[in-house]
Amino acid sequence: HFSSIISQTTLEFISQIKEQAKPLSVEVVGDLYLLTDVQRRVVEELVRNAANHSKGRKVKVEVCRDRLRVSDDGQGL
Repeated sequence: HFSSIISQTTLEFISQIKEQAKPLSVEVVGDLYLLTDVQRRVVEELVRNAANHSKGRKVKVEVCRDRLRVSDDGQGL
């Protein structure tokens, strides 16, 4: 039962960041359930920034136990 709660919460979070990323497509690598609430807010902000400013087509969220990376294929600052 606990894993289904984690899965649902993770799926909701993925859905939320995909919505925030529009018109960019989102690729998620790793286990988002490892993220703290603060890290989730950071990911949301970075995804929104990429969607609003990068002029790219894709944003990638990578999560490892000791690292979090959000990148896009758009133009830099």
